[in-house]
Amino acid sequence: MIKSLKYDTNFLKSQQSVKTSTSHTALAICNSLIHLGSASDSFIRSNVEWISWSMGWGRFIMISSLGVIHKGHGEVVIKIVSPYLPAAGNEHKSAHQEGGAFYAIGLSYSNYGNRITNYFMNHNHNTMDPVAAHGFCLGLGLASMGSHRKGKDVG
Repeated sequence: MIKSLKYDTNFLKSQQSVKTSTSHTALAICNSLIHLGSASDSFIRSNVEWISWSMGWGRFIMISSLGVIHKGHGEVVIKIVSPYLPAAGNEHKSAHQEGGAFYAIGLSYSNYGNRITNYFMNHNHNTMDPVAAHGFCLGLGLASMGSHRKGKDVG
């Protein structure tokens, strides 16, 4: 799939110097849509400092864009976003990071049904920050779309 991508990488590279949050967020979305389902996250990996530059919802979107890039690639996305997920016994990271990571998993697994729903339900979502809970709910909803499970059956 990577070989069939026809886009100008110079455009993405030329936009790197723009550091406004709106441009930064737009570039993250553009990059994820260009690489939808390709698992080619080399642009983000070579510009990993972007995640540290982005703040708030920009960080949420930057991390969640990894789910679009890795759509349909199963466990890979969980491994990639695991540094941003809450870990048992550890301090919570940024709520925007956590929410973006959950949303990334949901985007990657959207319409896959039961395979990932239990993964979400094993997290202690009752103590989450509202922003992290927002990403959690978006991710769970996307992942559960094709499951045909009733609400009481989830978890």
